[in-house]
Amino acid sequence: MKTLAILLLSCSACFGQLGNVGFLASLKSVSACSTADSLLPHDTLLEGFQNGGFETANWTSPAGSPDPDFDTSALTSNKPVGNCNKGGDCSYTGSARYFQHDLGSNIDLDTAAVDVYFYVWVASATSQTSRTGSWGTSATPGSSFCGVLRLTSNGSGTTSFLMEGAVNSAAISITEGQWSLVKIHFDTTAASSYLQINGGTQEAFTRSAGNIDFRYSHIGGTHGITGGENATFVVDQYAINTP
Repeated sequence: MKTLAILLLSCSACFGQLGNVGFLASLKSVSACSTADSLLPHDTLLEGFQNGGFETANWTSPAGSPDPDFDTSALTSNKPVGNCNKGGDCSYTGSARYFQHDLGSNIDLDTAAVDVYFYVWVASATSQTSRTGSWGTSATPGSSFCGVLRLTSNGSGTTSFLMEGAVNSAAISITEGQWSLVKIHFDTTAASSYLQINGGTQEAFTRSAGNIDFRYSHIGGTHGITGGENATFVVDQYAINTP
């Protein structure tokens, strides 16, 4: 009993030295990781796959049953701030496997620009030119799209992204086996749209114009995936911003 009393008195003295503010600050310093820690601009959407699946509404999985509750703890290279060891696995093997998000209404790209950001982990890509993202007015990927993201690979580790539109962008190389930050800028001037990887060169493309606006996001092996086209494709922190 004497030992217990001494321990209690010692703990009381410690708390007295810390004070309430110091004690609360010490708790905050070990607080849990949160998607809100993300550094990505996101006035319209921020999804971090941290709620046992989707954190935000209006996501579906139309093809291939992708996993929105995937353990990313082993994917450590270039790990982004706010990645809390969860992500969306939409890896594909010879057929479509993707997530879809619906904003619920169109953003008129002739009057408002849209930036899409997401982190992606690509590995084991076979020789291919695959469609791994599609954005537009249609719930069907590749239909009425303002832009399509293509993954190209020689099957030996040389892997790139490019944007397909009315005029395609140049390809930008990525490193397999680490997180890469993708930014796609859809501009009010169609030809001023661009693809950017890891904050590097902005490679221009011309988004599809006319009555094609921004509403649906499709991410993963979206469409036109055929036998022999395989890749590990994991996404995290999907954000939409209107700059």
